Amino acid sequence: MNTRSQSFSYVLATILLVLVVGWVGRHTWQELRRLNRSFASMQSDDFYYSEHIKASVRELNGMTLRISLLHNPVDEAAFQQASQHLQQWIQAHQDTLPNRPRHELMKRIGTGFELCLAQNSRLMNAQPQSGTDTSPLPLLEQVQSNAAPVLDLCNQLADFERAERTQFMKRSHEALAWIQRLLAVMLMLLVIL
Repeated sequence: MNTRSQSFSYVLATILLVLVVGWVGRHTWQELRRLNRSFASMQSDDFYYSEHIKASVRELNGMTLRISLLHNPVDEAAFQQASQHLQQWIQAHQDTLPNRPRHELMKRIGTGFELCLAQNSRLMNAQPQSGTDTSPLPLLEQVQSNAAPVLDLCNQLADFERAERTQFMKRSHEALAWIQRLLAVMLMLLVIL
């Protein structure tokens, strides 16, 4: 082989390696951008809607008990404000859920919460009758019974959130493994080059 064909072969091999390194580098950056967009789109609070609703419902249950027993107008105003805030929150977040089953479940939670509010309002407005048991225990049981369907739906939503969180983590680990392989190939090609 003459020097000219060796030089040509070397230049051709160098160009091919540069192209391959460029291709691998481009795919690595694309995968990193995709992974970054995925992390940005999946905010951590997306996985905890159920916990927010359960905590709010439990807080409203406590307010219902206080109002039913003490009939304090300040508590009643706070209850109205907190319940309205939760209704609006559920409505606003239900429309942002991309997953159809989660969206439907959030709608059912909203409907169940409205029913729970109506039942608790009747409890709060009921006047104690003479000769009836004034113990808070039956009232507590009624408030818990009113909230039980909403809390059960929240548990179902938590199951969806756990499954989505697990799937998201699995996809993220797979993407990171792919990026590591691409970087290893690129490093090997650079060493060869």
